[in-house]
Amino acid sequence: MPIRPVSVLIVDHDDPRVDAAATARGYRVDHAASPAAVTAALARGVFDAALVSLSVDAESGLDVIRRIKAHTPDTEIVVLSPDRSFASAIHSSGLSPFAIVENDLDCHLIKLGTMGEYGCPNIDIEEGFIEIEHKGRTDTLPFPKMPHSWYHASKVADSTNIHFATRVYGLRATDLNQGVVYGVHTDQTVLDERLLTRFDYDEQFGTALNRFCVQAVIGHPLTVYGTGGQTRGFLNIRDTLACVELAMLNPAERGEMRVYNQFTESFSIRDLALEVQQAGKELGLEVEIREVDNPRTEAQEHYYNPTHTKLLDLGLEPTLLSEDLVTDTLSTLLQYKDRAIHDAIAPRTRWQ
Repeated sequence: MPIRPVSVLIVDHDDPRVDAAATARGYRVDHAASPAAVTAALARGVFDAALVSLSVDAESGLDVIRRIKAHTPDTEIVVLSPDRSFASAIHSSGLSPFAIVENDLDCHLIKLGTMGEYGCPNIDIEEGFIEIEHKGRTDTLPFPKMPHSWYHASKVADSTNIHFATRVYGLRATDLNQGVVYGVHTDQTVLDERLLTRFDYDEQFGTALNRFCVQAVIGHPLTVYGTGGQTRGFLNIRDTLACVELAMLNPAERGEMRVYNQFTESFSIRDLALEVQQAGKELGLEVEIREVDNPRTEAQEHYYNPTHTKLLDLGLEPTLLSEDLVTDTLSTLLQYKDRAIHDAIAPRTRWQ
């Protein structure tokens, strides 16, 4: 007897990339971009899972979730929270735990956080919590936070709100403190050019390795801020998706807030620049590394040793950085180098 494919209902504005990515995993996909389309889809059958945007036109996402659950109580729901602007991202993430409690939803909240919440303390960084002994007494408390920026400070506020909701209201939550993401390809994007991911390289949203790769292919010197000793945790974009999946497949218990440090390796900015320079040579690119005045207020040489074992214990198989991987990224970017906006490379915002 043939195995029935997993059926997925995607409730969001029409975006063929989302449908194509789900279809590539072997799922049977039905798309509903409006409340009327949701009604029609539910009339056609049942769904194993539903991805529901909270910004469905003319009807709240929560109302759509109630209708799906009333139709098929066993349908697994994944909520897509819109973040079309910085302000809306803060607003929606702050409302999420409140909405869950207010509507008495027994669900698992997964927050895409950041390693930047911790800062760079002169001690080892634990995964979310630390046991402290003070004046003869001990307790396990949230690890101290020294965020790198206003953005990271907003994530600290999210963590505090979610931790409060787990302690007081029994919320299930997992906080994925994500490191710096790099890379261009996932298992889906290699199937069709139209599935290629967004690739930022500007001073605000572009991560260090991605910025360096774009600079290398357009002949711009690699802009190393200061001495380049700033060290952070990094992970490949493939591992980003794998970590979210592992968190979903292993939900937290009621009243539990789990914190996973979601990265696989640590590098200094200087290390990354040298890696890109060497990979560029393999492709015949002349890559110059240039130290520039650091526009940020941050330590440029510091201790950095975060723990990151919990996701490995759940089965994460890391995609580690290699010269071949950087070369592959450069090769992909070379195909689109004419699209690069050169004026977006140099930093214009100074923190002081």
